Amino acid sequence: MSSSRKTKKLSQSMLLELKAVGYEVDDPSYFVERAKPYKDALPILLKYIPLVEETFEKDVLIRASSVKGNYQAVPVLLDEYKKSSNESLMWTIGNALWLIGDQTIVGQLIELLESNIKVDQLPDNMPEGLQSPEKAAKETLLWALGKTRDPKAIPVLKKYLQVEGLEGHALEGLKYFKDPDLIPFVTPLLTHQKSWVRKNAERFIKSLKRQINMHELCKKLNVACQMPSDETLVAVSEGVFEGDLVQGVRYKMEAHMSGWIITSDRYNGDVSTLRTEHMKHIFEHRPDLVKYLCLPIGWRFDTSRDDFWFDQEII
Repeated sequence: MSSSRKTKKLSQSMLLELKAVGYEVDDPSYFVERAKPYKDALPILLKYIPLVEETFEKDVLIRASSVKGNYQAVPVLLDEYKKSSNESLMWTIGNALWLIGDQTIVGQLIELLESNIKVDQLPDNMPEGLQSPEKAAKETLLWALGKTRDPKAIPVLKKYLQVEGLEGHALEGLKYFKDPDLIPFVTPLLTHQKSWVRKNAERFIKSLKRQINMHELCKKLNVACQMPSDETLVAVSEGVFEGDLVQGVRYKMEAHMSGWIITSDRYNGDVSTLRTEHMKHIFEHRPDLVKYLCLPIGWRFDTSRDDFWFDQEII
């Protein structure tokens, strides 16, 4: 049976299985851009990844399986990466592993990054400046390695900071580690020829220096540093982003919230007038507040007095 006929037959079987669990679709690419969960479809999509032979079909199935927490797909994806010699498909697999976020595969990822992979070469007439296939196939693996947040990943990522063409991708992996000791290793990228690498290096170094400031206050007070991430939310009143003197208090809240409520004298006491902002915007627009924001739940600060204290009633 020809490859195209086999792919067509497999596709028909897969669509029938998807229909049986409630997904009447014409093509698995339907799932690639789908925002709503499709948990029942994932085992079926995963089943057909090693069965299809055509690269495009396999790529679509891998993208459709690239769902956060879809750990059952990880062994299949690692095996597909090892078997593949197609740079584009290998990039897609690495991206899937990054999106899934399995923190237990640091050893397998390091093994792949340190191996001499064989990748189909680009034609001789391709434009200059393109990434070599071997390096392009490792870009997203570096992201996935960083996302494991395993300390064993750090030496490998630091090594790739010095590999031409992969410096920026190694930096993307290192950004998962909030370690100020990384600053000397990232600093050379501030003069990198590519602007996106320079900008990312500058942002990362700024974030690491913020942590130094945060830790200093917590160390002085002998309290555990509870650092909010860039993406957590903070409730603010009018006047905070305008540079007013402010007061802050940190409550225990849901995981996506930092717990901080920051208000100025413009606040009228009506909580409905507060708005939520990502913490990274506070870091950017109010660097004067950074030193306070690592204080744990129960702490307050007042910039009008440059004062901070623990409030037992908040706990």
